[in-house]
Order: sequence, then structure tokens, then C-alpha cells
Amino acid sequence: MSSRPKIAFISQRCGTEIVGGAENLCLNLAKNLSDYFDIDILTTCALDYMTWENHYESGNTRIFNFNILRFKTDFQRNVDAFNKLSEKVLLSSPNRDEEYDWIKSQGPYSSTLISYIQQHKNDYSLFVFFTYLYGTTFFSLLDVSEKSVLIPLAHNELPLKLKIYDNVFLNANSFVFQTDEEKKLVLDRFNLKNIHSTIIGPGIDSINDDDNSEFKNKYNFPYILYVGRVDESKGCNILYSYFKQFKIQFPSDLKLIFAGPKIQEFENNTDVIYLGKVDDSEKDYLLNNTLIFVMPSFFESFSIATMEAWLAKKPVLVNEQCDVLKGHCEKSNGGLYFEDYESFAACLNLLLSDSKLRQAMGSNGYEYVQNNYTWKNVVNNYCNFLQSCILKC
Repeated sequence: MSSRPKIAFISQRCGTEIVGGAENLCLNLAKNLSDYFDIDILTTCALDYMTWENHYESGNTRIFNFNILRFKTDFQRNVDAFNKLSEKVLLSSPNRDEEYDWIKSQGPYSSTLISYIQQHKNDYSLFVFFTYLYGTTFFSLLDVSEKSVLIPLAHNELPLKLKIYDNVFLNANSFVFQTDEEKKLVLDRFNLKNIHSTIIGPGIDSINDDDNSEFKNKYNFPYILYVGRVDESKGCNILYSYFKQFKIQFPSDLKLIFAGPKIQEFENNTDVIYLGKVDDSEKDYLLNNTLIFVMPSFFESFSIATMEAWLAKKPVLVNEQCDVLKGHCEKSNGGLYFEDYESFAACLNLLLSDSKLRQAMGSNGYEYVQNNYTWKNVVNNYCNFLQSCILKC
């Protein structure tokens, strides 16, 4: 019989092949905290976050040193119908029933997962919910509110404005925020005061700095780099447009590389390269050899990819309209930020023309990550906070 406290992590999806900030945070925290807590990840059988189609077998899978308990989703999301509903709900003044319909359609909805949490409430010391956004949090947090820890992963997006989420945030017992900016956003939005909370960013894995000869001939040209989902919601359309305009205004052999699942299509352009999802060795090589890392997203609750670029000692150029990314740059002095094409071009030209500035900013970013986001520090902070949450229950 384990003497370690038993904790449930609740996430909408879970799998080593899944690319997603909340899902990766959940999985990596379980791996790194399983020496100190007896952890079950409670999740759905879904792999695809667009449809929530059941992909994995339901039941218990043990990996590393913890369990993954998967439950089938009751229905798939109709993407076209959901998009139409989202346009109606998020861009108007919906009533409570319309908001509820949106959240249920957003999903994933698993009645067996909801029932499991209700029936096993007393088996766990804590229930840790990863991201406020999905049905796995919305439909279960209130059932275990006195034992709940919410990791909102919130940013200034339209769903956060829905009044129906008040129930989630006002009933969560404790919070873990990723950044100061996220905490301020949540406290202001929900008028929260005197909450039990902490700020702990995710742990960042080291970057392999081996000069892999396999990729030298493949990437024998100067480039700037984006890593992540290639999607309009990540600002990739803005980056594509600005870079295309930049190359017309300032001709050179510089290229832009997108590395990550391609959701959005662009017109063909010989200066832009789409790699799709790459493995860790190729990603590390790209980070180690890029001139500048660019993160154009308007909405980030943290941005692990930006931290990885700093571990590779590269300067970053980020979207000024994202408070979290701008805050990282200001705290670290590891990068610049843009608000329009003119500032994008000015920052890019400055960094491209000054190798010493690139080196200095890259080194500043590296120190920022080392001082704040090593797994040793993150694990220690989580252990202390989760123990305080257990005592509070």
C-alpha cells in the first residue's frame, strides 16, 4: 500500500504522441511527480482534438510510474456545426442555455468519466484539472470543488469571456498559474480575491546541441524559425504575410521555416518551407542553427517553444499583443516584440544585422530559463504547493 498521497490529473487527451500544451504539461508533470505522489491521469479515449473520436481503448494503461485511465467520449464533435455555433455564441451576447450548448458541443463529453470522478471522489486527495476550456474540466470540477486544483492555462481569448465559466473559476479550491500575466488576467476577469494559488511554469527539457551532420546539407541556408502548430490561431498567417512583404522589401537568401503540424494552407512561396511535425533531433538542430526564433501567436499562456529557443541560446521575436510573450521578453531581455509589419521588419533587420545582439539576447534567454524553469525547481515547487492544497482540503 503506497503511503504517497493519491492525486488525479484530469486532461481532455493523453498520449505520448499528442502535441498540445495542456496535454504535454499533464503528461510531463505526471512523469516528474510520480516519485512523490500516486498519480492517475483521468482522460478520454480521444486522439483528435477536433472531433474527439474514440481512438484509444478504454481502461487502465500504466506507463512510466503512473496510470492512465481512459473513458470513451459519448459523441464526436460535428466540426462544421460547432464552428457555426461558435460564431454565434462567441461573437454575440448568448444566454446561459446557448453557452451550455456551446461547452457541451466543444467537448469532449464523457459520461463515464464524469461518473467515475463522482464515484471515486473519496479515493483521491486532490483532483488537478488541466485547462479551464474543455468539458473534462467544466463537467467535473464542481463535483470535487473542495479537492480541486485548476491549472487554467488561460489567455485573453473569446471563450474566457463566457459567463458560464464563472462556475469553474469561482468554485476551484486552488490555482496554479503559468505566469504573472495569466494570474492577473484571471483575477481581473473573475474578480477573484484571496485565492490559494501559486505561479509555476512548466519544466523545460534540455536541448541537444550535437551538430548533427544528417541535417547540415538539408539546412545549408540562413533561416528564421517557427515551431508549433501551423495555424491561423497561432498567428502563422501574420508571420507568413509579414515575411513575404519583408523579402520583397529586403531581398536576400533568408528563408522562413515552419516546423509543426500544418493546419492552415498558404500559397506556394519558395522562401517559405513547411516541414510538418519533426522529431526531437531535427527540431533541436533547427533551433540550434536558426538565426532568430519567431513566435507570432496572439494567445499563449506560456510558450514552451520560446523557452526551447532560449535553451538553444537564440534570440526571439514575438507578438507584442500577447502579454505573456512580451512579459517573457521584458523579464529576460532575450528578445524583441512587434505589433505591425513596420515593427516586425525593424526588429528583424536589427537582429539580422547584429550578431553580437543576437548572441547577447540568446544568452540572456538561456539564463532566464535556467533560473526559472528547470525540472528540479518546478518539481520542488509543485510538491510544496500540492502538499499545501492537501492540507487545505
